[in-house]
Amino acid sequence: NACGAAGTQSCTGSCTAGTCCGGSETCGNGCDDDCDGLIDDGCPPPDDCATASTIVLPAGRATVGGTTTGATESAGSCDSTAPDVWYRFTLTRREIVYINTYGSALDTQIGLVTSGACGGAISCNADACGTMQSEIVQNLAAGTYFVLVDGAGAVPGDFVLNIEHLPVGSDGVATPVVAGTTSFTGSTTGGT
Repeated sequence: NACGAAGTQSCTGSCTAGTCCGGSETCGNGCDDDCDGLIDDGCPPPDDCATASTIVLPAGRATVGGTTTGATESAGSCDSTAPDVWYRFTLTRREIVYINTYGSALDTQIGLVTSGACGGAISCNADACGTMQSEIVQNLAAGTYFVLVDGAGAVPGDFVLNIEHLPVGSDGVATPVVAGTTSFTGSTTGGT
């Protein structure tokens, strides 16, 4: 498989070898070793920023299934009474990053530490788009970032963490179009 874990594939008659997956999840390697679409699912929660579980970002989207059950609250978290867990990911270039907990059973709050180190300022979000789930969208430079998944109140539970990312220009700023030198056609019909 993509993460290099050993696995087996059975063939009867004529077949083409496909993705080969390990038999079980290897906790903490940031990979989907058992090919169920979730990274490090069933693993103990990464309970503080210093021991944040690494998420290896594939092209497009990474999805992590986890739980705050058995975790404790962190100082400086989004909700001071709920158990929370930590993840980290690294960008090699400037990208727009979309982080959300859509699909979670837990009423979540998420936080993003953008200073590159634990203990930095955290921006939090809860109840995005009228749901009990959370989302954060940021234009981020190359570097390491920490994501906190927090429950609302003191209630622990299971969650789904989705991280999507797309590269942007080297300076992260839209390129101005000089008047009179470029034309664009299109329609805003049906736009809101």
